[in-house]
Amino acid sequence: MKIAHISFGYDNAALLNLLLQRGALLTKGKYDKITKIDKKIDDLITEEDEKLQRPVNAFITFETQAGVDRALGWFPNDKKTKSKLLDLINPEQFDQ
Repeated sequence: MKIAHISFGYDNAALLNLLLQRGALLTKGKYDKITKIDKKIDDLITEEDEKLQRPVNAFITFETQAGVDRALGWFPNDKKTKSKLLDLINPEQFDQ
């Protein structure tokens, strides 16, 4: 089984929101408010450093269908997970 690509997802919505706010302030030229946002970003990173670095999900692309089938075999009794995975790879969705 060969994996073509893996992308990890992180529980970092709060950090992304602060970075978006910071970007909006920079775009509007409100440089006086950047220090306050920077402090919030620094505090969040300090307080939740491990949480921000730990992946909470993975998006895996396999090179072949056989790889997908083998990966699905790792969830033989987990119908909920297997159902979600099958929904994602259902070829019928592309026939429409």
